[in-house]
Amino acid sequence: MPRFSLPLILVFLLNNFCLEAQSVDQKCSAYALLSEQLDSARLLVERNPVAALETADVLLPQAARNAWPDLVAASQYVKGKASWYLGRYAESKTAYTNALDLQIDLDDSIGMARSYLSLGQVATQIGNSDAAKILYSEAASISRRTQDQEGIILSLIGEAEWALGQNNVDTARQYCQTIIPLAESLGDSAILASAYALMALVETQSEHYEAAQIRFDQALNYLNGLPEIYLTCRVSLAAHRSALLRKAGATEDMARSIEDLVAQAHSQRWQALEESGYALLADLFREIPDPLNESRCLREFIRIHRLVQHETQMLVSTKADLEQMVESIRELRRLRSFSQQQNRKADLWKAYSTALLVLLLCLFLLGFALYSRYLSVKTDRNILKSRKEEAEAKSNRLQEFTSTVSHDIKEPIRSVALFLELLKREQLLEEEGFMSELYVEAKKQVDDLDQFLKDLEDYFGLSGGRMEMESVHLGDILEKVQRRLRSRILETHAELDITPMPVIYSQPTLLLMIFQNLISNALKFCRQGVRPEVQIGAKLTRDQLSISIKDNGIGISRSYQSGIFHAFNRGNSQEYPGAGLGLAIVAKAVSILKGSISVHSDPEKSAGTIFLITLPLIAEPGSQPNEYISSESMS
Repeated sequence: MPRFSLPLILVFLLNNFCLEAQSVDQKCSAYALLSEQLDSARLLVERNPVAALETADVLLPQAARNAWPDLVAASQYVKGKASWYLGRYAESKTAYTNALDLQIDLDDSIGMARSYLSLGQVATQIGNSDAAKILYSEAASISRRTQDQEGIILSLIGEAEWALGQNNVDTARQYCQTIIPLAESLGDSAILASAYALMALVETQSEHYEAAQIRFDQALNYLNGLPEIYLTCRVSLAAHRSALLRKAGATEDMARSIEDLVAQAHSQRWQALEESGYALLADLFREIPDPLNESRCLREFIRIHRLVQHETQMLVSTKADLEQMVESIRELRRLRSFSQQQNRKADLWKAYSTALLVLLLCLFLLGFALYSRYLSVKTDRNILKSRKEEAEAKSNRLQEFTSTVSHDIKEPIRSVALFLELLKREQLLEEEGFMSELYVEAKKQVDDLDQFLKDLEDYFGLSGGRMEMESVHLGDILEKVQRRLRSRILETHAELDITPMPVIYSQPTLLLMIFQNLISNALKFCRQGVRPEVQIGAKLTRDQLSISIKDNGIGISRSYQSGIFHAFNRGNSQEYPGAGLGLAIVAKAVSILKGSISVHSDPEKSAGTIFLITLPLIAEPGSQPNEYISSESMS
């Protein structure tokens, strides 16, 4: 390879790139220039349709040569519009059809709507009302689908003109009542003028000439200052026609005004308006009367009518083409309706499939969550079961240990007690003196140790396991407690005030422990020289039993109340005998019965202590709902 080949290649590529960029830039400039020229021709089409047609004929080959289909379609549309103003309806139809074909390929919905609307005007002009109706409807359908407000109003105006041409005044009036609010909301003066002019024509055909004149004046006010000279000329001629029909008086001023309008139509080559103007002048001069001018206007009318008739005769093939186009539109509508149905079915099936998929996913997630929950609960149950079994095993071992220790300790205690009794029986101990005091103290220590072992067995013997429940009369429980504590009651001369007790369904052993320990404490912790008084009450409500035990003893200091239900906690009673297990046994028994216990005492203000116990009532098996106690509820 030559030494400088690579730089030369790079220079060549760069030069080509610059040329291509320049070509693209030139094409963009040419496109913009052609687009501006078409916009100018579109604005010129009403004032000077001949110049607009010539411009479109020049620009059309340029757009086709550069393969710009949107500009080709725009050129065809301008050509069709200019031809329509000039009364060349065959050329207008051909140009509109060519524009429509390109707009369909480009999927230009707004352009399609305008082309259908213009073709409807051509069909109206040549008298093919059925084709006009279908073309207007297609334009309205496309405008609604694209939400083109201006297109919707123009299509409705076309349909109203079609209804008016069919002498269907009521339908045309309904169209106008719909069009005017829409046109006012759009705010386009030219469209508002068309709407009011159409309403004026409806009033004229209904022979409401005064109302028609008001509508014509509104239309002309909106057109004042606008470049819409064709529409202004058309509305002005229609207003003069309405004035002539309402016998407002044919005057030379009206004739001069109409002749000015006819001259304007002639200069712009608006053959349809020129024909309409000469017909109006002939009627006007007949009313004046002025036979010479009437004859002149009739001759001009006939001349222009023959030209228009010749153009109409040339439209025989155009009419057939329009009918063929209408059939194509109908077929297109059927295909579109079928496609929409299929799309709706597909969308519905897609929605059902999505919903089913979501439902299946939700069911899967729900099943997974339930299965995870099941495994979690199963694991928790297994752990709970193992812990419960472990706790029961520990409790059993603890009970066995307690029973063994209690049994082993009780034997020497009983032996010591027996030896002391033997010594006393053999009168080896003096009735009074040091040995007698030693005997009393030793006997007391042995009794305390024996009571401690009994309390220890009671405390560790309690458990939350299943215990036999039965119908219990609390009065019987209290009688049993009094028998057990009889010696202590007689010794202290205590007074027990017991209110009538109910019958409940519960566990008698636990209730016996509760009452015995609380009453025993009331008798033990009494004040020196004060007779113990214990008040025991019970109150039944619908679903619970409240028990109160009140004494007049030494009370419990507030600083000790929070821990008195703990094992081996003796509070402020260190000088009294006992191991501190009584209230712990009570609290544990109440807990097993699913109840609660509280203490109320303030030794600084008043003597005594109040224990309040609340127990839930359990229905006895076989009893009616909410029947918690028997007929012998109170003794």
